[in-house]
Amino acid sequence: AEESHPRLFEEVAGRIVALDDLRSFEPAELSNLLWAYAWAEELPRPRLFEKAANRMLAAELEDDLNSFGPQDLTNVVWAFARAGESHPRLFERVADRVVELGEDGLHAFGTHNCSQILWAFESSEFVHARLTEMLAAYVDEQMMDAETSEEESRDVSENSNSLSAQSG
Repeated sequence: AEESHPRLFEEVAGRIVALDDLRSFEPAELSNLLWAYAWAEELPRPRLFEKAANRMLAAELEDDLNSFGPQDLTNVVWAFARAGESHPRLFERVADRVVELGEDGLHAFGTHNCSQILWAFESSEFVHARLTEMLAAYVDEQMMDAETSEEESRDVSENSNSLSAQSG
């Protein structure tokens, strides 16, 4: 049975927000924390999500976003989109980071994470033309690959078509 514990979520978020900074959090820890709050639909998300975004975008930590792997980046944008937390600057930096990795770098993401990123950008109504082009090309390539499962292909295709229509 799924059971939520709002007081626990509130207490943990309050303690995290009260920290001077979040540099002690590893990328996976931070992205999983955001994912959990978005999934549980618990408040107070705005302060927690803003603090996490500020940590990821801090000038002195500019290269810090580079330490976020494919799953971490996916979790972050998915969490922001699911929670309805808008942060265009963060989405821009994540999109730029994925584009920096190049088309070969998308293989590390796989079709599921690419699908989740497409969904997050679409849901957040944030369009990044180059990212969309890259993800669409990767999705097309994967859909042609006979080893891609039918279910993954359908999910990826639906998200890709929806985002392509939005950006076009």
